Amino acid sequence: MKKIINSKKIALVAFVIVATMGLAWLTSCSTTTAVTNQAEAKTRDVHGLGVVHVPVIADLEVSPQRQRHEYPITLERPAHVPVSQTEINAAKSMAVAQLLMRNNADVLIEPIFEVQVNERNLSRNMRSVTIRVTVSGFLGSYKNFRQMRPTDTTLMQAGFNYTLPRTISATVTTR
Repeated sequence: MKKIINSKKIALVAFVIVATMGLAWLTSCSTTTAVTNQAEAKTRDVHGLGVVHVPVIADLEVSPQRQRHEYPITLERPAHVPVSQTEINAAKSMAVAQLLMRNNADVLIEPIFEVQVNERNLSRNMRSVTIRVTVSGFLGSYKNFRQMRPTDTTLMQAGFNYTLPRTISATVTTR
């Protein structure tokens, strides 16, 4: 039993050494830029006994000027841990949230994200990762909430027949 554990430890140590050397060679210092035109939103409906949904309509006031906001975050991590898509999505969400709060808006329309990831080695085992998200879009605010009237149904039917264009995304790598 003891011999099996020792051989497993040796194999694990050899794998870690080879993986670390490979990562150090591949990720010494790099910048990645991605520009996307997409956002994530989650909604939840309330269901259950005694819950009645009454359709509500609101006007959406949209600013004519595209607004821009930059959100940087710097993380220190072990050199072998890559930047995850979850961390990038969290930075995108923070950029949108800060832009909306700063301008007292409810929604960001047609958001465009520019994501830059800069990595710098701090030591042999640690590195610094800066995720810089720049978001731009048109700010919208909901006004004049009211219950839906029968005259609004034709407008709603026209909206259901409209199909949204596909999301455009591109990735550009520099350096």
